[in-house]
Amino acid sequence: MNPARALLVDDDPTILDVVGALLSQHGHEVVGTGSGLRGTQFLRNEHFDLAVVDLMLPDLSGLELARQAVAKPDTVVVVLSGSTSVETALQAMKMGIYDYVPKPFRAEELEHTLQDVLTLYPELVSVALVPVGVSAYSEEQTMRSHDASEADAVIGLAEKYQRLARELLGRTVFYASDEFYLVAG
Repeated sequence: MNPARALLVDDDPTILDVVGALLSQHGHEVVGTGSGLRGTQFLRNEHFDLAVVDLMLPDLSGLELARQAVAKPDTVVVVLSGSTSVETALQAMKMGIYDYVPKPFRAEELEHTLQDVLTLYPELVSVALVPVGVSAYSEEQTMRSHDASEADAVIGLAEKYQRLARELLGRTVFYASDEFYLVAG
């Protein structure tokens, strides 16, 4: 795995230190800030392979910052949040983040998530990002099995993750509603 460049945005200095140390110990370059507005400036002016963003920032909505990071085609986004709102987590997932990590978290669990992101990085950024969509299949069609390589979309995943999911899942059964997404294989 090549060293990555990571942007960390969290107003808690302890979180910046812990996450920064987890990434630095594996040789990754880390840029950290406690300001969402400063995070926006970094995203606008510099390249990052990974963005780890807190949703509860004092000066900018963390969802807005995550949206800006997701819009960068070579940046994979992991969101941290003390909020237990399922709606917020779904909103973040629908915009195309890689993972949503609730606070408090165990350092080992976050390290595993970040290592997964950085190990899969070439596959995650090899397809252009588009908003999550719902398949054109009718409800009757979604309830039966489809060859994933011929499917229009893997429901619930941003396009840049769809190719990887198709490779991993092979044949896929999927169903979508406004409340949940199911991808099974």
